[in-house]
Amino acid sequence: MKILGNEIKPGMIIEHNNDLWSVLKTQHVKPGKGGAFNQVELKSVKKRIKLNERFRSSDSVERAILNEKKFNFLYKDENNCHFMDQANFEQIEINKSILGEKNKLLKENILAMKQFWTEEKGEFHGEFVDFDPAFSWPKPAQRPHPPIILGGETDYTLKRVVDFCDGWLPRPRADIVDGMTRLRRVAEEGGRDLSSISVSVFGAPPEKEKLQSYDELGIHRALLRIPTEDRDTCFKLLDSYMPLLGK
Repeated sequence: MKILGNEIKPGMIIEHNNDLWSVLKTQHVKPGKGGAFNQVELKSVKKRIKLNERFRSSDSVERAILNEKKFNFLYKDENNCHFMDQANFEQIEINKSILGEKNKLLKENILAMKQFWTEEKGEFHGEFVDFDPAFSWPKPAQRPHPPIILGGETDYTLKRVVDFCDGWLPRPRADIVDGMTRLRRVAEEGGRDLSSISVSVFGAPPEKEKLQSYDELGIHRALLRIPTEDRDTCFKLLDSYMPLLGK
């Protein structure tokens, strides 16, 4: 779809220099001499680089029309944010650098949701999320609100857990012992009682000795994997997990 240079607006995706670019900012400039132009800040969708370009009203560019699909945010790790399609449970990961300031938006969205969950009239004023007192019903049955659980193993993640979450969701591929030591340190530095943070290992190995070591570390629960298979296959796997329930 062809559009003129003065029609380029933030939020659009355009084709330029054999690449796809997200439009971050635009400013219409009318200099003392010469024709007016649109000063546009672009960010490459694929290469994660920025570019500033001038487009005159006579210039034409191709606007890319993309299919939009809603995904739910799951967790973030050192490099990526992970999302899931609620329709078919497909999971994808997007590099944090592509999300940019949208990464900050995740925190404000969570804090704003807490306001609606815990107050009769929620109110929030942040950099990206801003609203005056408003009603939202029904309230969650779980009080004070459903737990906010964050995944990942970096110190950055642990700081976010201590800052505004209720639990930590590490994966077994990480050094869990080191992770618990760092979580304890970050909680102390942030003035947070470690006992107020639940720890759940995601995709834990179905090994009794390993699960016992998690218990000794103070980990609250281990989430075992269940494949997307037929009913009988899943039931057999669940039966094999039963002996692991006893200490």
